[in-house]
Amino acid sequence: MRKSEMPIDQLAHEALGRATRLEVDFARLAHNLNKLRERCEVPVMGMVKALSYGGGIEVALELDRLGIDALGVAYPVEGLELRLAGVGCPILVLYAEKKSYPQMIEAGLEPSIFRLDQIEDWAEAAEKAGKAGKASVQLKVETGMHRLGLSSGHWGDAGRLCRQLNVPISAVFSHLAAADQKEKDDFTQKQIKTYRKACISIAGTAGTANNNFKRHLANTAAAGRFPNAHFDMVRIGLGLHGLGLAGSFEGLQPVSRLLTEIIQLNHVPAGQPVGYNAADKSSKHDSTAPHDRTIAVLPVGYADGYPRSLSCGQGEAALKVKSTTRVDERSSTGQHVRCPTVGPVCMDFTMIDVTGIQAQISQEVELFGDEVTLEELASKAGTLPYEIMCGVRERVQRKYLG
Repeated sequence: MRKSEMPIDQLAHEALGRATRLEVDFARLAHNLNKLRERCEVPVMGMVKALSYGGGIEVALELDRLGIDALGVAYPVEGLELRLAGVGCPILVLYAEKKSYPQMIEAGLEPSIFRLDQIEDWAEAAEKAGKAGKASVQLKVETGMHRLGLSSGHWGDAGRLCRQLNVPISAVFSHLAAADQKEKDDFTQKQIKTYRKACISIAGTAGTANNNFKRHLANTAAAGRFPNAHFDMVRIGLGLHGLGLAGSFEGLQPVSRLLTEIIQLNHVPAGQPVGYNAADKSSKHDSTAPHDRTIAVLPVGYADGYPRSLSCGQGEAALKVKSTTRVDERSSTGQHVRCPTVGPVCMDFTMIDVTGIQAQISQEVELFGDEVTLEELASKAGTLPYEIMCGVRERVQRKYLG
């Protein structure tokens, strides 16, 4: 993307030079897409809702440039933004209200239909737009997640209604609830079986013109663990970002790194607290440390998306160093040393313990990426990688590599 095309906030980030940034590696993104295609041997729909899981619209644009087969978003505004940016591949919108149908039809977006009345509303909007018989939909069927979807009693009705109202069905899909949990594989297989029944039911009533719909069911975990769920397409979200749930994929590379740098180094005498509440409890000390410490301040906090639950030693950051003199048993990969958080994570700042390390101002620190994985960070924060990724705020600069 040329600088003249960048959003004003991105230009401001570069001009003002904030140290905290999310680096997104497009070369790794392409690597992951190729790996997924090789493994699944079917077309791939890239899930890019919530600004591509926090990576920014640029991730979706790059996937389109790489020839992704389709994209999926949550709401119409996300799909419209992609169309305005030049994305030409099919785009599925997971939830759209009736009032958005005219714009969606004009932009060539496909809605997820999970109620019968939505078929009637879409057909009416298509007729008014002069697109009757051309504006296609994707039917979502309920198979066991009990969130959104046409119930079994409505499968045949949905196919029949689409035939009667001249609404093309481009795909029938559902969502697996527990494909990443091995102990629930029987439940997943039951969902796959139910999904097959739904497709047969819809095909039986939709008519000849609507019998060529695509079938897609598998998310990242299912794409890796359940080949019988691949059907005509797989829907990949986390996998594109290098995360293979439940070890479902090998050889994927983490696409994003949240980085910052040291802006202050403080000598803290033994027994002195750090941060709010004047008690920096950690796993090693009930209250404050019994020895002198060197504490580094980082310009990143929970307002940037670094969880407050990682306070007081619960989280670790990886400090990039040339050499180290360690006074404890902290882990090191040679180029990086793990440093625990100290005190509560603040709105705009986080403190880490760099005692015994030759730390310097402006030294790079990784909050997640290659050294501290997203899965590890999310586990320590008591949440999911999805929430960490989507939680990286807009005020954090996005930098695109490759």
